[in-house]
Amino acid sequence: ENGTEVMALYGVEEHAVCLRFSPDGKRIASVDLNGMLKIWDAGTAKELLAVRQVSLSSFSPDGNQIASAGSDGTVRIWDTNTGAETMTLRGHADIVTAVNFSPDGKRIISGSRDGTARVYDATTGEELLTLQVGSPVTTVAFSPDGKTVTAGTIGGESGMPAGRYEQRKNGDTARRIVDVLYEKHGWYREVINQVQQDTMLDPAVRRLALQIAQSRKREDREKLEREAWKVIVAPDRDVQTYRAVLEEVGKADTLEPNYPPILTTLGAGQYRVGSYENAMMTLTKVERILSDAGEEPDPWNLAFKAMTLHKLGRLEDAKAALEQLRELTEDWQVGEAMEDVQALQALLAEAEKLIIN
Repeated sequence: ENGTEVMALYGVEEHAVCLRFSPDGKRIASVDLNGMLKIWDAGTAKELLAVRQVSLSSFSPDGNQIASAGSDGTVRIWDTNTGAETMTLRGHADIVTAVNFSPDGKRIISGSRDGTARVYDATTGEELLTLQVGSPVTTVAFSPDGKTVTAGTIGGESGMPAGRYEQRKNGDTARRIVDVLYEKHGWYREVINQVQQDTMLDPAVRRLALQIAQSRKREDREKLEREAWKVIVAPDRDVQTYRAVLEEVGKADTLEPNYPPILTTLGAGQYRVGSYENAMMTLTKVERILSDAGEEPDPWNLAFKAMTLHKLGRLEDAKAALEQLRELTEDWQVGEAMEDVQALQALLAEAEKLIIN
């Protein structure tokens, strides 16, 4: 009413690029330049949720969900009460630049730098329409009755060019092809090769299949990372097993070089096989990458660094790293999945047993 500042939200890491009130006005969502989405209590300024790799966000009409646009071509749906990710919507081949719920909350529209807008079922995640806009999309919206959508583009146009949207059946066919090929080969990079070589495919279906496979290709890296970490974090495997997994981690690193979680897995694997000097270089590199990005140290990385320091005879440095790990683990546990908390506690116990004893 009078322009007085009534609250300040502290904790945004970089320039805020997106702000939203929830429909009931009780929460505020912020997204910063580093891709950190935070949800705040609008009455107390308490931080309720933090999620990374987001470019912007939009609340559902009931305020119980928030859709985030990702740089990896996905739209992710989060429960605003628990912070749990409830759905991942795929299809875009480039950065998602806009996302909105329909007025009734039953559909979601997203726009991307790939020149398409896509409409999804908000309950099942099924893609209902692929709309070929023609140039990178900057904003999307539903009409108040939910029957019409519009998209703004870098070219300054808005709306959907007549006759340029693709039939839903093309998208369904493309997804089936991608799913069948992935089930057969196990890697999206191989799916891409197979689609490119299939000269019998309808051009429109081939293009859509390639877009889908490209947008999912990051899952190759995530799959390798996830499977490798399960082995390497366990302290009771034999050296041959660790060496085999290290080869797989190397593949993941080629898919996305200098990605901290992969490098942490690599450094941990090097520790497990007794290559302590290499492990130290890798784990230190992760710390430097995180520090340059303004992020907190990773407790998993720090645990293996502490043990590596001990193996290298740097006992005081190892004890200092262990103490830092204890403090970081205590803070890290808040809001994390119980399975991850238990795994980190087990790794902390392993480090304590080695360093203290």
